[in-house]
Amino acid sequence: MMRSLSSAVSGLKAHQEWMDVIGDNIANINTPGYKKSRVSFEDMLYQTMQSASRPSSAIGGTNPMQIGPGVSVSSIDTIMGGNTLQSTDKNSDLGIDGGGFFCVADGNQKYYTRTGNFSFDSDGTLVSANGMKVQGWTAVDGVLPDPSKTTPGDIKTPTLGATINAKATGKSYLGGNLSSMDLGSIDPIKYTVQDTAGNTATMTITLTPSNTFGKWNYTVSASGGTVAGTNATGTLAMDNTGQITSINPAGGASGTLTITPSASGSTLVTINLPAVGQTPYNFTATGGSVTLPAGTGTFTLTPPSVPVQQDVYDSLGNQYSVTTTFTRTGSLDWNWSSTIASSDGTVITPDPGSGGTITFNNNGKLQTVTGGPVSFDPGTGADKVSIITDFSAITENSAETSALAQSQDGYAAGSLNSITFDTSGTINGVYSNGVTQALAQVALANFANPSGLQKEGGTMFSESNNSGTAQTGYAGKSGYGTIKPGNLEASNVDLSSEFTDMITAQRGFEANSKVITTSDQMLSDLVGMIR
Repeated sequence: MMRSLSSAVSGLKAHQEWMDVIGDNIANINTPGYKKSRVSFEDMLYQTMQSASRPSSAIGGTNPMQIGPGVSVSSIDTIMGGNTLQSTDKNSDLGIDGGGFFCVADGNQKYYTRTGNFSFDSDGTLVSANGMKVQGWTAVDGVLPDPSKTTPGDIKTPTLGATINAKATGKSYLGGNLSSMDLGSIDPIKYTVQDTAGNTATMTITLTPSNTFGKWNYTVSASGGTVAGTNATGTLAMDNTGQITSINPAGGASGTLTITPSASGSTLVTINLPAVGQTPYNFTATGGSVTLPAGTGTFTLTPPSVPVQQDVYDSLGNQYSVTTTFTRTGSLDWNWSSTIASSDGTVITPDPGSGGTITFNNNGKLQTVTGGPVSFDPGTGADKVSIITDFSAITENSAETSALAQSQDGYAAGSLNSITFDTSGTINGVYSNGVTQALAQVALANFANPSGLQKEGGTMFSESNNSGTAQTGYAGKSGYGTIKPGNLEASNVDLSSEFTDMITAQRGFEANSKVITTSDQMLSDLVGMIR
């Protein structure tokens, strides 16, 4: 009889503790980052009234007879799952989408939290709502340290309005395509042809590029006359200076053709084609004459030439325009050269070596580069500028020419206008000079058993003997979630489940109280039997 009273009392106590946990969960339903608790019960050590007996040849075995003394709370577990992020429109509010905890510190004591309601104090230190300093890595001149080799510390960034010194350009990046189909151009060449009788015709030599760089198809036509001879068409090859390296008339190797003016009584004019080592301008005549009409210039070959302009800076932040010009010299070869102009248009002579060659392979990929760096003396008191140009993103294929300047690492002085966060937890500073520079990165921590962390209040946890040691990482790393700026993690309390548990706890408490009432009545009846 007394055992039933004791069991019921343990039941009352256990269900009261469960009700305490339910009340705490419901109270924190709107606490950002709160992790609900769950109560588990277990039965207690049993009193054995009769032990089990094994079967024999005469009788069967019997089971043990045991009476338990009641129930106890076996565990109060922290449920870490059920992450839901809610938008706050505050950039420094950070939510973790996935695993991990933010690290915060108060002096030497470290805590861990899923609640990222952070802000910057007047010193530029990133702190939590209760003043704890957020841990991470602070950048130096825009470069973050290696997280695997550096212990996280307090995050401190420049305050708004802080200045950043100018940085001279040291490296530039060019990319895009130099078209393999860009073969250059030549304006038509015109001559006045006159026979021995003084009759004239206009001879035009038209050169069109073939499919091979440096090789041209030529056609000779006449206005006011007739061209005869199969040598009026053919091919010739030229170098970049316009000198013929080979010529192949369609009619053979004689290298002559004839033109007859249209006027009556005209006589043939024999035209000699230019020879190797000459330019396509060197047509001559035998019989009659070939004269150059007034106002016609000299022969001009225009090889493919692609200029790419890029702004660069010296150590004082002065801006210059560097134009890198690519000039084709072969099927897979281009020369490159750079010219420099200051912001007022003054031309600055670069140092020797500020040019060279680039060569592509048969797949259009960059193979070799010679020349460089591009260097010059600004003449402003700033340090000498020396720029290494990266051509690795340039290709040569049959697509249109699209060579362009991609980026460079220099900038003028500026002031900090705003601070932003990205999904890796990197804090970026946006400056008035257009530079966006990494200022810091927020650290995340993970544990072998996150549910083993000890609650410390303020939605913070600390390590326990069963949580494991904190493993520090960063957002996006394997095993860690990503960070969502402008979001906070909501409480994972499910109100419907808590109400259901509340009803169950109340019924359990009520049932145990009935056991006490009934046991008391039975004791009263027992005592009354001796009256």
